[in-house]
Formats: sequence, C-alpha cells, structure tokens
Amino acid sequence: MIYVLNKVDSIANILEPQKEKSYWGDLHIQDLKEGIETFEFSTDVDIPTNSTIVLRTSRNELVPFIVQRVNKISNYSRTIHYTCDAEFLELRYSKILEPQLLEGQTPETALSFGLQGTRWQLGDVEVADVKEVHIDEYMNVLKYLRVIAAEFDLELRFRVEFLNSRVSRRYVDFVKKTGLDAGKEIVFGKDLQNIERLEDSSAIVSALYGVGPADDNGNFMTVASVNGGKPYVENKGALDRWGKDGEHRYDIFMPSVDKEGLTPQELLRLTNEELSKRINSIVTYKVDGVDFYDVLGMDHEVVNLGDTVRIKDEGFSPPLYLEARIIRVERSYTDSSRNQYTLGDYVEVDIKTYKYIRDLQKLINKSKESWNAAEENAVQRAQLIIEQTEESINVRVEGVKQTVDGHTTTINQINLDIDGIVLKANQTDTRLGEAEASILVNANGIQQRVSKDDYNGNVIASLINQTATDITIQAEKINLNGITRVASQLNIGEQFDNSSYKSLYFRGGDAVIEVAPYSSGLLLFTITDVNLNNCLKAVNGSGTEFTKPVTSSAPEQGYCGVGGMDSMGTSGAVAGVGVNFKATRKYTPSSVNISSFSGGTNAGFVTTSQITRDGFWLFIGGSGTADVFKYWRGTYSVS
Repeated sequence: MIYVLNKVDSIANILEPQKEKSYWGDLHIQDLKEGIETFEFSTDVDIPTNSTIVLRTSRNELVPFIVQRVNKISNYSRTIHYTCDAEFLELRYSKILEPQLLEGQTPETALSFGLQGTRWQLGDVEVADVKEVHIDEYMNVLKYLRVIAAEFDLELRFRVEFLNSRVSRRYVDFVKKTGLDAGKEIVFGKDLQNIERLEDSSAIVSALYGVGPADDNGNFMTVASVNGGKPYVENKGALDRWGKDGEHRYDIFMPSVDKEGLTPQELLRLTNEELSKRINSIVTYKVDGVDFYDVLGMDHEVVNLGDTVRIKDEGFSPPLYLEARIIRVERSYTDSSRNQYTLGDYVEVDIKTYKYIRDLQKLINKSKESWNAAEENAVQRAQLIIEQTEESINVRVEGVKQTVDGHTTTINQINLDIDGIVLKANQTDTRLGEAEASILVNANGIQQRVSKDDYNGNVIASLINQTATDITIQAEKINLNGITRVASQLNIGEQFDNSSYKSLYFRGGDAVIEVAPYSSGLLLFTITDVNLNNCLKAVNGSGTEFTKPVTSSAPEQGYCGVGGMDSMGTSGAVAGVGVNFKATRKYTPSSVNISSFSGGTNAGFVTTSQITRDGFWLFIGGSGTADVFKYWRGTYSVS
C-alpha cells in the first residue's frame, strides 16, 4: 500500500494493487551494506515531483520516500512511472557538523546531538554503552549517523508514524541487528528458483604495506619498527597459493583512524587484520525467491532485509549448507517473481554440523518445560540469599558507625593543632610583606656602570639604568653569544616606520643573508644558495627573483564540477575532471569529501580517485539512459 502525502504531510491518495487507484511494475530495493533504499512503481495517478509517499511494507513498517523522477508514458492507459529515493537522504543536506570531540556519549545522546534541528528524532535504541565520539572532519548528518552506528556496532532504521491520517513523527532507530533469526530454511525447489555463486579473486594479496599518517615533516608511519624491519606483513600460505614465480602480490593499507591515537603497534594489528580478509577470494550468493506470503498467505515464510536464513541445496557438490544474512532485497509487492535476495555475512556449514544443530534444536524444544521449572527454582533460591545478605550487611554497618564515633575526639584534636599552624603562617606572611616592600624601594634606583677592554684593546663602556618598568642599555658594542630570542618583534633603526630602509644581516660560514622590506612581502638577498621552504619570494645575489609553492596542512574547501554526455546509456563512468588543491598538501590525504549543491546533479553516481598532494580526479557515472547529459557540481573539502 502506498500513501501519497500533500505539502502538510497529510494523506492525499492511497494506492493499492487491484483497486480503483492502483499501482504496478513496482520494485523496492533495500541494501544493508551500501545503506541505500529506493522504490519505483507505475500508476495512472498524478504525483508531483518532490512529493512524499509512504510505503507500507510486508512487515507493516511505514517507510517514507521522496519522488525524484517522473516518466510519463503516452499509451492507452496513460501510465506514469515514478522513481523514489528514501526520505532519510534529506539528512545529507539538513546541516553540517564541524570537527569536534564528544565525550561520554551513549547512543541516545550521540544520536540526539546529530538530529537537533532536523525533522527526525530519536527512536528505539537497544544498547547503552558509553564512548568518546571523534568527529574528525566536516560531515553531513547522514554520514555522522553512520559513523555513530559503526562506533557502537549498531544498524540504522528509519520510519514514520501516522496520527489522524498525517505523519506525526519521523524516527531513527539504533538496533543491534535488523531482521530476525527464526530458523528460516530456504530449500532449493521450494523457495529457490535459482542460486548463483560468484567468486572474485581480483583483490587478493599475499603481502600488505601498513602506512599511517605523516608527521609534521612529511614522514609516514610504517610497521617496520615493530615488524623486524619489514614495512609490510605477509602470509606464506597466500604466497604459495596466489604468487607467481614465488613473488608476492603487494598492496598498500592506510587505516582511516585518528592520527593522535595511532601507534606502530596498533598499525601492525590493523594491517594484519586487513591482510587476513584479502588472502582469499570473495564469494557472494544471489538467490531468486518466491515468497509464500504472497502465494498462500504463510507470513512465517516471508524473507526480509537483515534476516538470518539457511540455504539448503544438495544439488551442489559437495552439498551446500549456507547460513547467511539477507543484505540486499529487491522485492515487488505486485509481482513476486521479480524478488531477488543477495546474501552476505555468510558461513558455509558442514553437513554433519548442520544436522547436529538441527538435532540440538529439537532437544532444546523438548527440554523447555523442565528448564523453565529449574529457572523458577533458581530465582527463589537467589531471593533467599539476598535477604540473608541484607541482614548481615545491616549488622556490619552498625559496627562501622560505632567505630567512626570513637574517632571523632581524635579528629577534633587534629583540627585544634591545624588552627595553631595557620596562626604561625599568618605571622610569617606579615614579615615577608615587610621584606618585599624594602626590596622594591632599593630596586627602583639601581644604576650600574660596566667597562671592559676587548681583544683589540678598545674599552667597551655600558651604562645600565634600571627602573621598575624598563631597562636602557647604552654601549659601543654588544656581542650576543649563543641563542638570542626576541619575544614579539625586533625594531631596527632610530625610528621604526615602513618608509626608511632597514636591513638585518645573518652571517654563517661563507653565506650572508640580508633581509629587507619588500612591497609584497619579505625580500632576501643571498650570496650562496639558501633552503627557501615556504618562502613567497626570494632574490639571489645577481638580482634574479624566484618563488617556491607553499604547502599546507590546514583544512581546505573549494568548488568543483564535471559534466559529460552519456551517449551509450552506461551505468559506469561517463566523465571526469582533475581538481587542483589551492595549496599543495604536506602529505597525501586519505580521502576527499564532496557535497553537491541542491539540484546540482543528475549523475548516477559521483566518486573521487587518484588523490595526490596536488589534487584529485572527480568522476561521474550514468544511470543507464542513453543520450543524456550528466553533470555534478558542488564543493570539496580536505583536512
């Protein structure tokens, strides 16, 4: 059932299959791993673009969508096809969160913080852990919610509620695990029309370089210092299985963790974990299913996103017994033959183990009544122990109270002794105050004359006049040996202004550097070569000017965009552009964040790649329709 809402979120139309206002050709796609949800359908009812619809799912959940694309087909039935995105995607544009540290956060407080000022509010939360939450970059609310979900190992669920035919609340739930594990078994030939096993070995490596963030000097952290001098970790079994001529398959791993908290030991642990995931080929399963819920009304047979199911197919050799979660569902509410499930987080189960589990489940069910009786008896015994313990605690507390009363006299005596010490301290303060006043009077009039013969026989004479506020030194020569620091500024010349020419000379070995004012910055005259890191302008001894690019580690934001014609109707990349940073980065960023303007894209997807210290590539993809100009424009940010 589809509820079409008006501008004030009230129900304006209701569409039901086989009714006067009906819909058909529908497909509801939910992807647990990618975090996307879309819905498309056809009808003869006019629905304006950007309208909100609410879909009632097979689990009676109310999921809101926004109508994004409308395709009117001219035929005898006046068909209109609508494509909708999940309404929660609006959280990408609701507000931007700045980098910050949130201490002592529970899932409730962290979620409430992110949803402030949006149309969504805190829903059901199933855990109560407390953690620090690091927002280490500028991010939109939806990305923040996914960061929080990953931090607390939770999954997001978005829903709405109706009150008097109007949307009254929009909720975001944090749940441990969406879906159910009710022992559902999908049997080939019963539920399964087809099962496909996909194996991909393209990402396999046998050795992995662990690289962490760079320090202020641009030196990257590696695992070499804690890994016997090797900057990479390796797996001998994977080398034997996948290597060519005994040579490793290498790749680089750069974990996206906080720079301040990463040590070489932690980097080594994370690199080993990543290698363990990449030494074997990736196997996924796709299943076409027929839901008996639609055929016979057997609602216990319906399969939903997040459910844990078991696949049984003895036609495989060896027989396939698979336990997995439904991580992607493509479901039609009007044509169940279009339903397709993608399985992930799977475990292939040995047939003997599988039968053992089934037998154990039967035994548990038979023993359920006797276990319930044992549980009730245990509760009664625990209550009796608690009552006896309370009586013992009361007796011990009374004894402690008497002991504390006995020490009261001693504490009072200590207080009297402390009062005497305070009195003597006050008398000492008076004497120190008198001495301080005498010292200040003498200090205000100190005058000292210093004279010394230098190595040429000349007399160096200095007169030092000191008052309470300044010191003036008059001398023919002052030699400052060692390190001399000037706190704020050093004025050269009788009168400090910008019109007179002053110079500051540095001499070391054969090099002399003269620093002088310059109309647009600092001018350096040098005799020999000088390392000019981050200088704006320099002039050598012959008068030749040259510059050096400035590098930066500060956060940077800018505008970017790309467009191109999708002449083939592909779902892959159709156009790309190189984007240069305003300043060369001190180290290569691990990622670049991009955000499109409102209405700034019609691309199938947008992604960044080939990130360097100088910039990155920006690509957009098509959406399967030929001869359409695809574009994307927005902003980028890098930290």
